[in-house]
Amino acid sequence: MLKKINNFTLKSFYDYNGPEENFDLKNIIFGYNGKGKTSLSYGIVEEFFKDNNKKNENIRFFNNKYVEENLLIEEEHKTQIKSVVANFGKKSVENRKEIYKLKNDIVDIKNYELEINEIEKKIIDEYEQIFNRKKGNTKILNPHYLNVQELFSKYEKLVDDAKKIENNLEELSKITGDNSLEDLLIEKKEVLFNKILLTKDEDIEKMKKILLNNYDNSHIPSSEVVDWLNEGLKIHKNHKICEFCGNNINLENIKVKIQKYNKDEKQKANQFLISFRNNLENYIEHINNFFLNNYKSYEKLFNFDLSKYFENFNKIVNNLLSFIDLINNKLKEITNIINVDTEELKKDLNNINSNIEDLNNLKNNDINNLEKKINKFNILLKGSIGLELIVNPLIKEKKDLLIEKIKNIEEIKEKNNILNKKIKELENNQSNKIDFAVIINEILNNLDVGINLELTNNNYTLKNTKMDKELEINDISDGEKNLLAILYFYIELFEDINQTEVKKNIELVVIDDPISSVDDLNKMYILSILKEILSYPNYQLFILTHVWDDFCNLSYTFMRDEKVSLFEVKKSNNKSYVQIIKNKKIKLPYKYDFKEIYDFSKENDISNLSKNNYFYYPNVMRRIIEHFLSFKYSEEVPANSKNFNKIKKILLFKSDNPNDKKNLEVLLNVCNIYSHKYQRNPNEILSSAKFLMKVIKNVDENHFNENKQ
Repeated sequence: MLKKINNFTLKSFYDYNGPEENFDLKNIIFGYNGKGKTSLSYGIVEEFFKDNNKKNENIRFFNNKYVEENLLIEEEHKTQIKSVVANFGKKSVENRKEIYKLKNDIVDIKNYELEINEIEKKIIDEYEQIFNRKKGNTKILNPHYLNVQELFSKYEKLVDDAKKIENNLEELSKITGDNSLEDLLIEKKEVLFNKILLTKDEDIEKMKKILLNNYDNSHIPSSEVVDWLNEGLKIHKNHKICEFCGNNINLENIKVKIQKYNKDEKQKANQFLISFRNNLENYIEHINNFFLNNYKSYEKLFNFDLSKYFENFNKIVNNLLSFIDLINNKLKEITNIINVDTEELKKDLNNINSNIEDLNNLKNNDINNLEKKINKFNILLKGSIGLELIVNPLIKEKKDLLIEKIKNIEEIKEKNNILNKKIKELENNQSNKIDFAVIINEILNNLDVGINLELTNNNYTLKNTKMDKELEINDISDGEKNLLAILYFYIELFEDINQTEVKKNIELVVIDDPISSVDDLNKMYILSILKEILSYPNYQLFILTHVWDDFCNLSYTFMRDEKVSLFEVKKSNNKSYVQIIKNKKIKLPYKYDFKEIYDFSKENDISNLSKNNYFYYPNVMRRIIEHFLSFKYSEEVPANSKNFNKIKKILLFKSDNPNDKKNLEVLLNVCNIYSHKYQRNPNEILSSAKFLMKVIKNVDENHFNENKQ
């Protein structure tokens, strides 16, 4: 039986020998996180194997790596976990021998796959050179392909498509990329024949009416002068001196006169005619800019005879100029009566957009034909690339080798499949694995966990019992993983299906932190399993936990058993050690926490405070505050800044120190920030611990004295 560990060094254990009191047959060990508990579990295992006669089958070790190291199988089988041969009755020994032999006959195809990948890479490299050389500066894209076989298949079809256009393979092979057609397409698309917004018919009729009207010859300044007067009126608003001549002005008289000018029908007619004339001039400018000045270059670009449209637009421009002359005559002498044919004007204006629409149709048809020509050329170009890919001697040699290698690997896979099928048949006959799953499933069903195990390909598949769906190990919660792991660990200890006889070869059982992330029902079930494991006498046992409640629960059950010893992992000056809990006097968790912070608050030199304690002590202080508040307040009060006023009412009601409010704010920040985020301020943690002890003593000295012991 292992009594001590000797010369052990790992993390916070430095050449450790101990404990001073020997380990017993059954040992329950408590240690807060960061004290060295997990390192101790490895030290116990290490000490056990110092005896060269000890084998792996003599020990069972449960820790946070149990799922990863004992349940999970290869990454590609995420839905499966390892099966357990519990050897209930020593069945299927011959089957296992045969399985072992068949597995040795299975050929590993990884090297074959690497060879195939290398050949494919060489083919693709050569193809890329052909593609880039042949495509030139065109914009054709590399076809998407998953493997070399698909690449050849796609280009064989592209060659067939190209042969429908050019059946002469010699001519087809000469085709190389040229982007001249694509550049021409861009140039043609950049030509814009935009329609214009034309004058409405009612405005044309209004213009005609004005030209026919015989206005009187009363003196009204010209439109330009009237516009100038209106601007001057704005400039001289609230002025008494003229900005132009410097003389006194009567703004109201000027305003009345200008209003008269503005209301004059002759003036309104002038303004309308000027606007109408401007529109006609704009139409002429548009026609010149978009067509008449460029029609020769358009004829060359589109290879069209555009003389008809040149004549049409020239005629329209001349007609519009004639109308502009008539309007100018009317503006020059408003009393003139001028008769015009507005229907001719309307026809000319409509012909502008009609001719533009014709030009757009010609342009679009030409672009469509060019796009078809480009598409046809691209088909020929891709066919030319495919033709060279197929006849290239280097690629052809590599392709033949690739086909041979693929054929070989397919034959090996087929043989492997036959072997795997035989292995599966033999494995399915190993009832001990099925029995193990039955036991696990019965427990999982009783606990209503909602998952089961099914034997599949010699391993277990996780299934959701409610949805009949396969699950990956990461689909279940951490608590369910932990429950599944401890069930595996527990049931595998036994020789028999009823879990009454522990395997005789097991000499040491080490269990580190078996309860984690589980709900209360499953936690109690795991505790009952641990108590069962504690009750068997034929092996030495170590159970280690960082949860004081669990430690107390296990200890209360076995505190009268002389073969059970209780220990605690502690740390001093950054070095861990193991100390027996004498007389098995177990303090309640709150009392334990209180005593630890009380002792810490008495420290003066904390320069060697470990990094783990930066998190640990703030967590303990937070638990003490919340537990103490529960004695004094009718509802739960979390120790955070949101509840500052409630906490102040309880902890500071006897305080006269004006700094205590600030100290309380610091204490709550330490508990909530330092317990989650690493901070290098040990003095602030210590001062908060001293303050916490002080205020609890002020509020309830009897409580303080009772729990500091």
